[in-house]
This record gives sequence, structure tokens and C-alpha cells, in this order.
Amino acid sequence: MTVIKTSLAALACAALFVAIPARADDAGLYDKPPPAGSTFVRFINAGDAAGSGSINGKSRGETKPGEISAYRAIPHGELKLAFGAATTTHAATEKEFYTVAAQGGKLTVFKDTVPADKLKAQVLFYNLTEAADVAIKTADGKVAAVGPVAAHASADRQINPVKVPFAIFAGEAKLADLSPVAFERGQSYAVALLDASGKNVTPFVKAEITTK
Repeated sequence: MTVIKTSLAALACAALFVAIPARADDAGLYDKPPPAGSTFVRFINAGDAAGSGSINGKSRGETKPGEISAYRAIPHGELKLAFGAATTTHAATEKEFYTVAAQGGKLTVFKDTVPADKLKAQVLFYNLTEAADVAIKTADGKVAAVGPVAAHASADRQINPVKVPFAIFAGEAKLADLSPVAFERGQSYAVALLDASGKNVTPFVKAEITTK
């Protein structure tokens, strides 16, 4: 499946909903640009088994345990969301981005912030645990990057595209080191803490958008 790797800000801007000219032999290689009126939805599988998410009754593909899917561009409005047997509804606004976390037979919908500064990288952090004082810091614990984040909540921050190791902390206690990543300007990255022990953390995932 072909996906578009880009920033949330770029896709949210209606002026950028323009296809890049392609040669005739490039036909079929790329997703079409999202149509006007799109909203963007992705899933986090915080369970222990693979599952398929669906939006308005249409399957959106399988998401493995501990995986964050690509965003799907779909018409905005009242959405019927499902992942396995869990269901919910959500009113989605045009040009907005949403992350649906599937955990413990329930779905939680997070509205993702669209970054304004294209010269920085965005980090989105989802705390899908009962821990109430969780943050992303530099691995030595000296500098906070995102958070603290409340239980079952999310937060984000735009940072300079630095190349330093990060970790998740609960207060002063380190829970888990995060997978190294070279942050790029104008890109959005997501990570989720799936259990309070820190033994189950997604790797950083760069935002991807697909219209298929």
C-alpha cells in the first residue's frame, strides 16, 4: 500500500491539496491527494492481538499489537469507529487529525494538534496507562521534551530536530528508553506508552497519510 509521508500541517492546508505532476509511466504509483473536506484518522492497537479497524463500516486494514497505523483520509462528519468488537462514534471536523486507541475492549479518540512551525519536528505522546505523571525527557532525565501527561491523555510539543536519546519517565523514575530517531523538520512523530511498567512502548512512528 502506498502512503504519503508528510507533515500534519501540510495535509491540513487546503492550498496544498494539489497533486504533484507525474509522467504517464508514473500512473498508479502514488496515492491521490486527499479530497477537499477530508478528515484524518489512525489507530493505535494497545491490545495483545492483531485487529482490524473500520470507519463507517469499511475495514481500514490490520494493525498489529503495539503498532500505530497510518492516517486515513476520509470525508469529515459523524464517524462510526470500530476495532475488533469495540465501537464508538465521533464527530470529526474537516482538516483535523484524530488518533483512536484500542485498549481493553474500549476506544479512546484523541484530537491531534496540527503544528504551526514547519522548521521544527512535532512529537505526539499518548499515555494509555493509569500513571498520572508521565513525560518524555532526554535519556539522562535532565530535560523534559513532552509532558507530564495525565493518565489516558495525550500531549505534544514542537522541538528542534535534535539527535539525542529520549526516554519515558514517571516522575523521576525512568520507565523505558525510546527507539532512536533522526527527527526531521516539518515532520510529526508519535509514540505511545501502553503499560505503566514501561515494558510495552511503541517505537517512534513518523506520520503517514493514505487515501486508499
